[in-house]
Amino acid sequence: MKMTWSVFNNRVSIKGEMIQIKRSDIDHSPIGFAKGKIIYDIHHQPVDYDIYYVNKAVSQLTGIVLKEEGRSLFTQVFPRINQSNLFWLNRSVKAALKDGRTELQLHSSTLDGWFRFTFEIHEDDIITCWTEDITANILLEQKLEQIQLYEHIFSSVQDPIALLDRDYTFTTVNKAYSQLYDSDQQGLIGKKICDFFKNDATFQTTIKPYIDECLEGKPVHYRMWREFPNKDLRYLDIRYYPYKNKAGTVTGFISQLRDYTREKILRNQLLQSQRDWEQTFESLNDILIIVNRDLEIENVNQAALNLFNVKKRDLLGLNSMDILQAYEFVLDRCPFEEAKKSSDHYMVNTHLREKDLYFSLTTYPIFSDSGELLSIVGIFTDITELRKAKIAVETEKKKKEMLFASIGHDLKTPLNGILGFTSMLENELNEPEHLEYVEIIKQSGQNLLKLVEDILLFSKSEAGKITLQEEMTATRQLFEESCSLISPMLKDKDVQLSIKWDETLPDQVMLDQLRMRQILNNLLSNAAKFTSEGQIILQAERILTPHGKEKMKISVEDTGIGIASEAINEIRCAFVQADNRISSRYGGCGLGLSISSNLLALMESQLNIESQIEKGSIFSFELPLKLRPSSGN
Repeated sequence: MKMTWSVFNNRVSIKGEMIQIKRSDIDHSPIGFAKGKIIYDIHHQPVDYDIYYVNKAVSQLTGIVLKEEGRSLFTQVFPRINQSNLFWLNRSVKAALKDGRTELQLHSSTLDGWFRFTFEIHEDDIITCWTEDITANILLEQKLEQIQLYEHIFSSVQDPIALLDRDYTFTTVNKAYSQLYDSDQQGLIGKKICDFFKNDATFQTTIKPYIDECLEGKPVHYRMWREFPNKDLRYLDIRYYPYKNKAGTVTGFISQLRDYTREKILRNQLLQSQRDWEQTFESLNDILIIVNRDLEIENVNQAALNLFNVKKRDLLGLNSMDILQAYEFVLDRCPFEEAKKSSDHYMVNTHLREKDLYFSLTTYPIFSDSGELLSIVGIFTDITELRKAKIAVETEKKKKEMLFASIGHDLKTPLNGILGFTSMLENELNEPEHLEYVEIIKQSGQNLLKLVEDILLFSKSEAGKITLQEEMTATRQLFEESCSLISPMLKDKDVQLSIKWDETLPDQVMLDQLRMRQILNNLLSNAAKFTSEGQIILQAERILTPHGKEKMKISVEDTGIGIASEAINEIRCAFVQADNRISSRYGGCGLGLSISSNLLALMESQLNIESQIEKGSIFSFELPLKLRPSSGN
């Protein structure tokens, strides 16, 4: 109740109405009352107050005691007032001087509480002030605000939280908790937690022991799979906290849940992946060594332990290069260090001298998503048997080369003698029948000599002993000479042999004339052999690759018997022909295309084949168009 009392006429204003009241009522009112006169400074600003009267409530609150003559200065009778409170007092008085009345609510550290002051200005600068202690009200409001804040936090927190009494009955639940039970918050309150289990035995054995332990005053924490009424199975982190009253008696407990279902599933998957990886890691036959950024061994598999004949703990933490050198691996640098420097895999073959084993060693750096080097993996693959097999193959190849060279020399010498004497005999004979016999001997000898030369050339190409000798070559002339050599094979056939030449091609290009002549002779001989009528075209054209490089495309096209599609890839192999009957009908041993393919590979090209049965074939290849010698030659 806000009241003002007019000077000493025993009348007060209550809610704007003047009401008669006794002086004794004011003296004993629980609401403080004071009256005085404003004292101004030279600027007519309130600085102090001449106090006429204070009731008992003000005296008890402030300790103010007036002098016997009835007047005292406020700052003298109440010296405990600080400057801050005095500032707000003067400010309120100014407001009252302007409006006639004002009200102020503030906390006073001097009076140790919250107060409401109502000031009213009267005639002759008389001021009255009602003082009401509102500390209890303010504290109650603050407590209510705090409770509302707690309720807001309780309702909005994501973790399910509930309060239950000693009978396991829900008294308060937040939204997240009610959603677990597929209900609203009010729908759970008053129900028992045991009502949500399929049977009482499940509750008694799984949940009740933990709750009872909590009701004894101990916080409880455990995790378990829990099925809810909506059949939803969740893995929960469950915590119970005892709830006590002011007397310290446990009256219930707080249940806090946290859903770890996704984390549990992911963790199980991770553990399974880790077990699978470890099983694979240990079961590999290759030796695996994993080192950290400091090149210290972090892990090795069982194959490595078997090789080094040690236990894993004896290797972990040791420098990888020290271990490799200790076991006498032949290495001029650390393979793990090389992978770390280059940030890429590093490969090297090494020899373990202690056990006379050979390994192919590859090291791989492993990086995090942010690009940080995590570790380096070294894979040792045993190539001892492979190396032995390779040495055996190379040995056999050398024996074969020596055999071919010896046979070639032993065959070419008498063949050249036979062909020489055949030519002499041909000059001395005049009878046609005898000349025909000599011609047959001569052709047979030349065919046999060609076969020997093909075998020797194939042997050299397989051994990689052919080197290219490029020189400026008149390519068109080379084409004409190759066709002239083949012409005798077509004299008894209705076959037209022609050359198509791209006039934009230069007269001379850089190539190996001898090897090109061998390739053209093989391709043209095949075309002449398998074409009985129609035409054979030797063509050269200038082309531009998709990458902008100029090349010369050479092709031999015929209208011969053709090749079945399934046999096209096979005929590039040595001693293989498209049909087993071809050798008996047309002759040859199937080396021509194999030799040509090997020679083209040396020229960084390949032989392309297009063919249709009974329609003919096209053999083509492309060569770089070199117009001058390269520095490499």
